[in-house]
Amino acid sequence: MIKNKVPAEIVQEALAVEGDEENDTSENLMILDHKNVPISVYDPVRKVMVRKGGSERSLQENLEPTTRIQAFRERFELVEQRVQNNHIFAKRSFVVDETAAARPDLTRISGIRRAEGLVCVLGMLTQPEEGVFYLEDLSARVQVDMSESEASVGLFTENCIIIVEGVMNESKDVFKAHCLAMPPFEDRPVTCSRFPALAVPTNRKPYTPEELQEMLVEEGKQEGTQMVVLSDVWLDRTRVMSGLRKLFGRFLIACQDAEASGADVFFIFVLMGNFVSQPAVHGVATHRELFDRLAAMLEPMEALLLRSCFVIVPGPNDVVAGNTLMLPRNPLPDAIAKGFKDKIPASTFASSPCRIKFYTQELVLHRDDLCCKLRTFSRKPTEGKELHDHAIKTILCQGHLAPLPLHAAPIDWAYDHALRLYPLPSLLVLGERNSHYEKEYQTSKVTNPGCFAADFSFALYEFVGHELQVVNWRD
Repeated sequence: MIKNKVPAEIVQEALAVEGDEENDTSENLMILDHKNVPISVYDPVRKVMVRKGGSERSLQENLEPTTRIQAFRERFELVEQRVQNNHIFAKRSFVVDETAAARPDLTRISGIRRAEGLVCVLGMLTQPEEGVFYLEDLSARVQVDMSESEASVGLFTENCIIIVEGVMNESKDVFKAHCLAMPPFEDRPVTCSRFPALAVPTNRKPYTPEELQEMLVEEGKQEGTQMVVLSDVWLDRTRVMSGLRKLFGRFLIACQDAEASGADVFFIFVLMGNFVSQPAVHGVATHRELFDRLAAMLEPMEALLLRSCFVIVPGPNDVVAGNTLMLPRNPLPDAIAKGFKDKIPASTFASSPCRIKFYTQELVLHRDDLCCKLRTFSRKPTEGKELHDHAIKTILCQGHLAPLPLHAAPIDWAYDHALRLYPLPSLLVLGERNSHYEKEYQTSKVTNPGCFAADFSFALYEFVGHELQVVNWRD
C-alpha cells in the first residue's frame, strides 16, 4: 500500500481504539459505537452548540442520569433552532425583501389562544390519552384535531416534531389543524459551517482550515477504498453461506489482481443482522457457532484479509447484551465475538446505530425495520410517494433514528444523543427487510441494501466521488 492509502495498521488501530477523543491528531478511519458518540446540546441563550466531555453521561459523577424529559427537550431544541435558521422561518430583518410578507411566523403554543386567525406552530405530537392528541413545545401544550388536515410528505407519528398550520376553535381549547408538515432538514455543509465542532463525530477540537484542506486532499487519493454493506445475512442458511462465499471470492480476486499489479484497493465489509432466520432458542451458542463458520470461510482468503476490515452490526432478532429492543442496540457480546476476532483481527462488533468516520465523511449504519414501524404508527395515511420516501423524509427532518412511540422503540435515555442525526451524515444506511433503494437528499445519500438472504442484494459505496449503488445477485 502506498503512503497515502489507508494501511492495515491504521485499520487495526481504529478497530482496537474506536477513536481517541482526547487525541488532537487527525484520524483517517474511525469506527464508533453508541458509547463513543459525543454529547452535543444546543444552548438557546448563547445560540451555540455545546460539546459535553465524554459520552456516557449517565455514569458521570458530575451529571445526573439523563431523563426522558431532558432527552426530549434537547431533541426539540435542536429541531427548533434548525427551523428558525431556515430561510422560510428566519426572523425578518429591518430590510424587508419582496418575499417577506409571504413568510410564516412560528407562534409559541402558549400564545396561540390569544392569536386571531390562522397560526403556524412547531410542536411535538403526543398522545397522553387514548385517541386524544396534543401538540407540545417548551412553553405549553394544546389538544389538536387532525381529522380534517392535509399532510405533506412524511409519516406523522407520536413523538414526531411537526409544523402545524391551523386555528383555535371557538371555545379556545382545541387547535384545529389544516395542514401538517415536517420541519425542513438542514444540509450537512450548512450545519458544519454553523457549528464546526459537529463536523467531527468525536470530542476532538474542530479542524482548522489547513487541517480540513489536508484531509480533503488525502481523501481524494483513496480511489481504491470501498464499503460493501449487506443486511439480513442469515448465517444459518446454506444458500446464504454459498452466496457469501461467492461474494468474498470475487473481492478476493480483485485483491489478488491489485497485489499483482501494484494497485491499491481496500474494502470495508459491513455485515448487518439479523444473522439468524428465526430467533434462536440457544441464542449465544447458535450465534457463536455461525460466526465460527464464517471465520473459517474467510481465514484462507489471506489476500482479502490483508486489504479489508469487517464491521458487524446486530439486528433486532440477534443476541445482544441487554434488551434487544432497546435503542441504541448493544453489540453482539464477547461470548459470540471472541472466536471470530481471534481469527479475523481486523474486525469490530459494533452497536446499532454505529458510525464510521472516513477522513471528512461521516457514515451512519443502523439495522431496524423503520419503514414498517413508521407506517404502522403513522397518524395520517401516506399518499403520492413510495413508503420509503415518506420514511426517509421523516427521519431526516426529525434528525433522529427513532421518532416513534416509546412502546414501539424503547430508548436508553443515556444514549439518546447517539440516535440523533445532526448534522446529517454523508451516507445513511438503513438496513431493512423491504426492497432495496438508494436516494440522494442534497449532499446526503440514503440507502437500504435490501435483504441479502432473499436476493443477494448489497450496497457498494465508493468514498471518492461518493458513488453509491445497490447490486442485486439473483439465483
